[in-house]
Amino acid sequence: MFPDAPTLRGVKHLEELVTCTKHGHEAHVVFVIQMQGMQCFTPNNKTHPAFGEALIAAKSSGVRIVALYCAVTEDTLFIKDFMPVKL
Repeated sequence: MFPDAPTLRGVKHLEELVTCTKHGHEAHVVFVIQMQGMQCFTPNNKTHPAFGEALIAAKSSGVRIVALYCAVTEDTLFIKDFMPVKL
């Protein structure tokens, strides 16, 4: 889940991506998951409900929401696969 603390800046960024789509641009938000054993990405509505609402609004406006699962070692980090997003 994201965020672990309220993020007014995160909400602002999502709102800016919505504005981009309204001007005909393609927009994406990408969550990079670095913890092992995670099965999906979901907003932390308990910690910051406004972020979850902004994420749903962004998706509704055409912003693509992507979560990527990574393999992490002491010396490397690389994308392994897409992870399901549950809003």
